Amino acid sequence: MGEGSQFRGEQKKAITAIIQGRSPMLVVMGTGSGKSLLFMLPAFCIQGGTTIVVVPLQSLQTDMKDRCDRCGITSVIWQSGKTVEPASIVFVTPESVLRKGFRDFVRLLRDTHRLDRIFIDECHTVLASSATFRPTMRHLGKLVRMGTQVVFLTATLRPRHEDRFCQSMNIIGPGVFKIREATTRPNIRYQIRTYKRTGGREADDSVVRAVVDLVEQLKIKYPAPAKIIVYSQEIKEAEKLSEALGTMLYHAKVDDRSGKDKRLSEWKSGNEESRVAVASKALGLGVDTGDTRAVVHAGMPRDLADYVQESGRAGRDGLPSEAIVLLPEESAKRRKGVNSRELGGARPVVYRHKKETGDREEEEMAREIE
Repeated sequence: MGEGSQFRGEQKKAITAIIQGRSPMLVVMGTGSGKSLLFMLPAFCIQGGTTIVVVPLQSLQTDMKDRCDRCGITSVIWQSGKTVEPASIVFVTPESVLRKGFRDFVRLLRDTHRLDRIFIDECHTVLASSATFRPTMRHLGKLVRMGTQVVFLTATLRPRHEDRFCQSMNIIGPGVFKIREATTRPNIRYQIRTYKRTGGREADDSVVRAVVDLVEQLKIKYPAPAKIIVYSQEIKEAEKLSEALGTMLYHAKVDDRSGKDKRLSEWKSGNEESRVAVASKALGLGVDTGDTRAVVHAGMPRDLADYVQESGRAGRDGLPSEAIVLLPEESAKRRKGVNSRELGGARPVVYRHKKETGDREEEEMAREIE
């Protein structure tokens, strides 16, 4: 947003449909393609009403609120039991949106004709819901029956999963308005790099040394304020990497909400001593920092959708950036059919293999909600 800005991709088509009141809508646009503009621009131009945005992670709520603040859009993050000041946008977690307190708030907005529309951001996460993991998310389809416009946003809903998603959200039939654009990121260079793993007790430290060496190279290649993110799937490993690099650590169990916000703010400042972050998947959705130049995965990502989201933190300003998967040599040799040359293209390539720690991933995400 701002003087000289232009629509990208399917933004204009989507915003036109939103202004026309099309509902329900499903919008699939790539990471960094400007999906947030779809709820920010109408809220900025048409004041007096309120837009509800359902957001799955705390870090993403904070990031979106910061963006609204910079654009002069009033916004608040819903906190149960606290009075909500009038705002153009209200951010809320899936767990809160169907609770009585928030339902009463939405009913008041609707009865006073101040409820403009409801967005469900990163809506693909609904498919990860189960009876034991964030079960409330499976009921977000009830929002469609609230008598207001509902828009579902995501970058990683595969075409083959679209019917299952629509069924779970009760948005079946010709009345659903769908917009889907190519989600590839040609400005990101995807690649695999390998390192030699030493034997014995030092085996666990090999990846730490490899990551430190790689990050030092990237810091020279991309001077401050360019940013770098290192993703680790294990919290203990993330802690080791953060200590070795002397950088900010971000995962679901670290600090309270205000502490997490402070960590993110320091990283976003781009200062030389704080521009590298080591993170879990808790920092994987939607966080928008345009000059993140490199995303490093210490080990093979377990899930394609997560990898697309996490690697998509890079190059959100459209400039050349890198997404690097760092593997031990013997592991890379065992994986056939994909090599570093193939990863040099515009499409991310991730190997399929057994997800061994699904429960730990679910716990990680669950800790990031209210």
